[in-house]
Amino acid sequence: MNARVKAIWNLSIGVSILILLFSSYQLFNLQEVISELELNFENEEIGTDKILQKNIEKLETNLKKRDGFKFIIENSPTDLTNVVQFDGFDPRFNRNSKHIYVTAIISSSRSNMNRAIVLYREDEFTVMKGDSVAGGLITDITTKEVHFEKSGKEFVFYKGLETEILE
Repeated sequence: MNARVKAIWNLSIGVSILILLFSSYQLFNLQEVISELELNFENEEIGTDKILQKNIEKLETNLKKRDGFKFIIENSPTDLTNVVQFDGFDPRFNRNSKHIYVTAIISSSRSNMNRAIVLYREDEFTVMKGDSVAGGLITDITTKEVHFEKSGKEFVFYKGLETEILE
């Protein structure tokens, strides 16, 4: 054999040995993974899955929490007056309105007591601090605003406007 053929044979044997070593290393790592999986399979209890049981318990507790929520819709999406404004119709004054509308605030310089004239469901009321109207309580009346509390929420009405005063 000449030198060229010997070099080709030596090169092919060297590459083959490298490929065998690399393949052996990969098979060794794969065998470790397989042995871990076999061990887990032998130790697994049939019919029980701890991870699935924990997920189901989390979902059940989440569902119980959600059952306790109460959603109160302030502006009904099915009410057409939220989208279309009719001439001469103000939804604050209709019979089903849950809002009060402050038409006037009366201040007395002698007694330092303020009163407010409010409109609720087409009825006018003259109220003072502590009076109950529309299922809520008038907590304070100043010369410019009326504080109204209902269902734990406080509303501030400013001479008929239903928006809070920004300072």
